[in-house]
Amino acid sequence: MVSSLRLLLAHLKDRFLDQSGQDLVEYALIVALLSTAVVAAERNVAVSISGAYLNLANTFSTDL
Repeated sequence: MVSSLRLLLAHLKDRFLDQSGQDLVEYALIVALLSTAVVAAERNVAVSISGAYLNLANTFSTDL
């Protein structure tokens, strides 16, 4: 009984200390952070582009 408990504890210890696959999780977190930043910045870029086209349209309408 004691030896099986020790084996179980050793297995659990190895399982929790194993860091394989950790890089994948870190890369996924980086991708999620970058995606969130792109989505947040997309609105500002769209407003800037819209403003530029409005200014261009106003320039054409007043000059023609």
